Amino acid sequence: MDLRHNGGGDTYLYPPLLKTLLFYELTQPDGRIFALIGRNTFSAAQNFTNDVDRLTAAVFVGEPTGSRPSFVGESTRVVLPYSDVGVSISTRLHQHAYATDRRIWVAPDIPVALSSTDYFANRDPALAAILEIICQPAEEQK
Repeated sequence: MDLRHNGGGDTYLYPPLLKTLLFYELTQPDGRIFALIGRNTFSAAQNFTNDVDRLTAAVFVGEPTGSRPSFVGESTRVVLPYSDVGVSISTRLHQHAYATDRRIWVAPDIPVALSSTDYFANRDPALAAILEIICQPAEEQK
């Protein structure tokens, strides 16, 4: 799954995908789940990352997520009374992690840095890292 440039959406839409991942792990004991994460993984994508991290043995590859596991989101528009300037204020706590989770992000199991050189050369080193693992002979993977 590639969550690197996923700024979020609706947290209530991903449970079928999460159930599929859980079923896959249960029925494919030799299978593995890889999740690409990065600095632009936010909001509902962060919630999904938290649930995958907590409930599966997925391998996270890339950069740390752009948000803490617990965060405030869902903006509400407010007009400031003295200036009539409109602002957005986040008003809802999203806690899809343990209450004691104080991490500032979800860190990757396999860190892979993003570089402009790779980007402009149309190379994806995070995906290449996953392919390298997948292409190893089975006896070397354990």
